[in-house]
Amino acid sequence: MKILMMCQDRENYGAHDWDDASTECPQYWKNKGGDTYIIENVTVAQGRDEAFWQLAEEAIESSDDYFSTHILQQQLVDDDYDTSSWIESWETPIRLNLVGEDFHAERTREMGLNDSLFSINESWIQKEGDRLHYTSLNTTGIN
Repeated sequence: MKILMMCQDRENYGAHDWDDASTECPQYWKNKGGDTYIIENVTVAQGRDEAFWQLAEEAIESSDDYFSTHILQQQLVDDDYDTSSWIESWETPIRLNLVGEDFHAERTREMGLNDSLFSINESWIQKEGDRLHYTSLNTTGIN
């Protein structure tokens, strides 16, 4: 099984003009897109466990005066579920696997520039809305 999570990122444009921490931060939030996460290798027991779902939500969501990421929609599905209704053709989902108490994240993005195709393989630990121990490997191929 796997869990699909669609997220919304928001940026507080009001915080850019905030110069006095003793006053309340101005609020002018703007939606900025968001990522889709796929938690893979979910067991039936994990799919039924509220603590597992909470751990996943805490790994992804974050919020402060400047920026926030919130889960808009989530669904537990079979491994052979067609994700095309969740993932746009231009989007590259982030794949998560729980290892111990941490979600290990991976994403491979392909981008084109002129006649070159760039592939970026990223990996990190997704925890409390942050990307810890981030690494990337960039490769280039000419079409």
